[in-house]
Amino acid sequence: MTQNKRIHIVGIDGGGVHRLAPHMLDIITGADVVCGSARLLNDYTPSAHQHIHQWVSPFADNMDIIRNFISADKTIAI
Repeated sequence: MTQNKRIHIVGIDGGGVHRLAPHMLDIITGADVVCGSARLLNDYTPSAHQHIHQWVSPFADNMDIIRNFISADKTIAI
């Protein structure tokens, strides 16, 4: 059985996206949706096919948004 991994959680330190290991950057650049804080998203240039979602407050409100992306069969990098 093949698993379809649709959510990937990537930890990014203060050095930002550009200091990620190549395989971690591949996860982000290959995702349909990239979710994160304004600080992290400002450090990333999405491709034309990607949707960017900046976290909203309260944080719990992001869960419905993420569920919608999952329902649409999107891969997500958080």
